[in-house]
Amino acid sequence: MTSSLVLIVGAAVPWVVHLAAPRQRLIALAAAIIVIVLFTLFSSVNPVLSWQLWVGLAAGLITVVAAVWFTGRAEDDDQYDREPAGRLRESPSETTGEL
Repeated sequence: MTSSLVLIVGAAVPWVVHLAAPRQRLIALAAAIIVIVLFTLFSSVNPVLSWQLWVGLAAGLITVVAAVWFTGRAEDDDQYDREPAGRLRESPSETTGEL
């Protein structure tokens, strides 16, 4: 039971980080590492030394890369089409100073 749980956790970690919002991916990675550390503390098996974690991580990474590859674009591709948040557009009601 423990080895299958370690495999599932290992496969879920890349997806958790990938599906997090771009600005929150570091937090998602830290949370995933905390889950693995807590699992290590309260389990009789050290998941970092077990092959199930590494196979799960490899499987998760392969599926994330394959999903991005087969969809044809990364989720941040459209950021270049957007206008930067700090700029304000000129509204047609603004005066230009001309009479």
